Amino acid sequence: FFRSRIYSELAEAKILGREVPLLMPLDSQIMEGVIDPLYEHNGLLYVADYKTDEIATEEITQSAARYYQQAEVYSRAVRQSLQREVAAFKVIFLRLGEAVRVPLERAEEISSPIQLRLL
Repeated sequence: FFRSRIYSELAEAKILGREVPLLMPLDSQIMEGVIDPLYEHNGLLYVADYKTDEIATEEITQSAARYYQQAEVYSRAVRQSLQREVAAFKVIFLRLGEAVRVPLERAEEISSPIQLRLL
């Protein structure tokens, strides 16, 4: 991992938060999670989640797609809390040293307040 491109990106980035707790209402549910790194790189805002899955390199895109809902929820919470667009949500597979962007669709805004604390 320490020799990977994503590690270099994170090392150069401005880290805005690590293990940022998230609590958000969504469709009569309460979504809870922890944003691993929230960072800015080259002026763009990124949300990411570390995964320790043991997967083969050829399965990486398919594996990342499983995290679409997490990408949507986390990105929406950050967008509403910080009033900034999120450039991408990245799933970072630590064992492979690879990051995969999960495509974000523009979802309708949530009117309920979101609790997101940057530590």
